[in-house]
Amino acid sequence: MNNLQEELPLELVVDDDIILRVKKPEFALELFTLIQVQRDYLLEWLPWVEHVTSPAAQELSLRQFYNATMKGEAYETLIFYKGQVAGSLSFNEISHLNHQADIGYWLSADLKGRGIMTKSVAKLIKFGFGQLKLHKITLVAAVENQPSNAVAKRVGMTLEATLREQILLKSGYHDVNYYSIFA
Repeated sequence: MNNLQEELPLELVVDDDIILRVKKPEFALELFTLIQVQRDYLLEWLPWVEHVTSPAAQELSLRQFYNATMKGEAYETLIFYKGQVAGSLSFNEISHLNHQADIGYWLSADLKGRGIMTKSVAKLIKFGFGQLKLHKITLVAAVENQPSNAVAKRVGMTLEATLREQILLKSGYHDVNYYSIFA
């Protein structure tokens, strides 16, 4: 994957309403505002939300995500729905050696149930198997996080295992489901 930064698109169009855009510092204020509004909802499954403390800190994070994407270490995007930041969807880690990536996502609570995440994940998986030439894509979701588990199933991922007490959330240790899909 030489010259990856020249090959990677900065956005993927999912449909007329949904666009995945590579995370950039210019989106910091809008993303920070959304996370603040959704803080309690997001904290249930995403402990990193506690560390989102200011637009400046968010801008620094987005710069790091952008750099990781340009280096080919990740493919970090924001979900835009009808022109507004609605969530995040990313290949958090890309292993070029093994042709694998780990996927992660979240969506604003007020947009659940519209198929936004399912369509977006399906698009990112297609991109991963196509342009990135991945062989395997994995996802880890807390067993109790029914929306994330439902998306994994709807896009055709296979439940490979349940790992006991794998993640520490505010409410304690939780089991996770480990999903995969192959090219």
